[in-house]
Amino acid sequence: MLNKKRYVIYKNVKVQELLVYWLEREIRCRPDSNANTYLTYKNCIEKHIIPEIGKVKLISLNQSHILKMYKNW
Repeated sequence: MLNKKRYVIYKNVKVQELLVYWLEREIRCRPDSNANTYLTYKNCIEKHIIPEIGKVKLISLNQSHILKMYKNW
C-alpha cells in the first residue's frame, strides 16, 4: 500500500495516479517543502508527464515510454 510505505504490486495503477499521490502526500505535506517546489513539480507533472504517459500502467512502464516522452518535449 502506498500510504503504508510497503512494496506492493498494483497491476492497475497508472503513472498519473502515482504522481498525483506523490505530489499531494509527499511533496505538499513535507514540512521543509515550499510552495514554489510544489508548484514547479505540479506544473511539470500536469503539462508534460501526464499528457504523455499518464495513462500507462506502472507495471507496463518502460524505457521506451520515457524516451518517447523526452522526444516530444
